[in-house]
Amino acid sequence: MRYLLMVHGAAHTGEASARLVHAGRSAAQIEAAVTFAAALEDELAASSELEWSEVLDEPGRAQQFGADGLPAAGGGSSLTRVWAVRVTDPARAYALGERIARGLTARVEVRECFAGSQRP
Repeated sequence: MRYLLMVHGAAHTGEASARLVHAGRSAAQIEAAVTFAAALEDELAASSELEWSEVLDEPGRAQQFGADGLPAAGGGSSLTRVWAVRVTDPARAYALGERIARGLTARVEVRECFAGSQRP
């Protein structure tokens, strides 16, 4: 089963970490988040559960488009990081979501990906 683990509103935990001072987090909090995310990715890679992950730019720098194709007012959602994992059952995905939420002190959305969406 494939799931997306989507972090909302947390400090970035990757290359963009230099821009985090404005997010109201201390240097120690940012370092802890980066350390947590790196350790989690290593663990998921070692268990062959990690498919990919992305650190997203600041939500205020996102551009949304309406159904008419024209730029929409406002920036993007609060989404800041995404992990795609392949696990044996939903309980594992939910456990990872809970762990990430605690580790990054952020809201995490766990959503299953449909098998048909992976067609070439």
